[in-house]
Amino acid sequence: MAQDKDTFKGSDTLPQLLVSENGQEIKTSDEWQNIRRPELLKVFTEEMYGCMPGLPEEIKYTVFESSTNALGGIATRKQITISMVNKGNLTSVDLLLYLPNSVKKPSPLFLTLNFKGNHAISDEPEIKICEKMMAPSDKEPYPRANASSRWPLKLILSKGYALATMARGDIAIDGKGYPTNNVLGLFPELQNRNDNFSTIGAWAWTLSRALDYLEKQPEINPEQIIVLGHSRLGKTALWAGVNDPRFTAVISNDSGAGGAALSRRMLGETIGDLCKNFPYWFCKNFQKYVGHDKEMPFDQYQLMALIAPRHIYVASAQDDAWADPEGEFTSLMLANSVFELYGIPNALPGTKMPSVNSPLRWHNGYHMRTGKHDLTEYDWQSYINFLDKHFKHE
Repeated sequence: MAQDKDTFKGSDTLPQLLVSENGQEIKTSDEWQNIRRPELLKVFTEEMYGCMPGLPEEIKYTVFESSTNALGGIATRKQITISMVNKGNLTSVDLLLYLPNSVKKPSPLFLTLNFKGNHAISDEPEIKICEKMMAPSDKEPYPRANASSRWPLKLILSKGYALATMARGDIAIDGKGYPTNNVLGLFPELQNRNDNFSTIGAWAWTLSRALDYLEKQPEINPEQIIVLGHSRLGKTALWAGVNDPRFTAVISNDSGAGGAALSRRMLGETIGDLCKNFPYWFCKNFQKYVGHDKEMPFDQYQLMALIAPRHIYVASAQDDAWADPEGEFTSLMLANSVFELYGIPNALPGTKMPSVNSPLRWHNGYHMRTGKHDLTEYDWQSYINFLDKHFKHE
């Protein structure tokens, strides 16, 4: 509990974590769950990420392609269209699923979003090209397998993990505007308000709609579903994990400001940078904190704590100063006090950043690898090593 009074870098006081708005000190997991957690979730919803809608009026899942001999026979591939209708508006999102053929029991699953389209993670010609994901220079879809280096499918599947992914642009454009033919367009009434349904909100909400389908599949263990994201999609994974307790583990890869990193450090990307370059990621209320990073009455270590008592893994890159690796580590470490309420002491072991390529792993995990802002095979192997200690599977 002393961490609520801690400072970092010797000067800037963090907002309280284990003291309620009326001054009550939070001493038990029940008090956290019933008093403090709802308060903080309300703050992050209204002031940063925006409101989250309920289910649409209609939702349908259609498998439009499948193969039991994918990736040279090591996997079963399925492609599913998620069709949604709400108040006369409709949209659809394609979900790509790989299941390991070698696993006899239901598999743990990584659920992710991708940047360039489902077809960009693999060279398999059967994967539908995402027409909504245009390469900026060519004004046409990204080439097939263009992002395959970020998706070591054979490694993931050989370790007994399934993988499901959707394209960010298939859900909502990564830009200004709210076209009616995407997820934001399903809920136009949630736009003309200061806590509007945001782009990160739409991405996170759709991860939960995919989970609605995936957790019912017999090949998948519903108690071992991990939401993972890189960069802005790492911010999204954290917000999805906060809002949906069905995610057993939440992984943030290089999510930086607005994700894992503490805002009031003001190292690398700042709130001003976020709101100038990507105002649509967050709700309109977040704009009022531009230039007030250090006075903001909430910060990202509180967001981390909202995921307790589930597993969190945060990863940084040595050359990614823009994402403030130390701020990412500190944020996760300071959330330890909430895990302690659940009988999990030192959920992230240690109070100092580990050396490069030396992961910390206990209930939660952290590593900083060599290299730049990216999602690499080293990252995936580290996540799998961590999860293998918590998930029993064959």
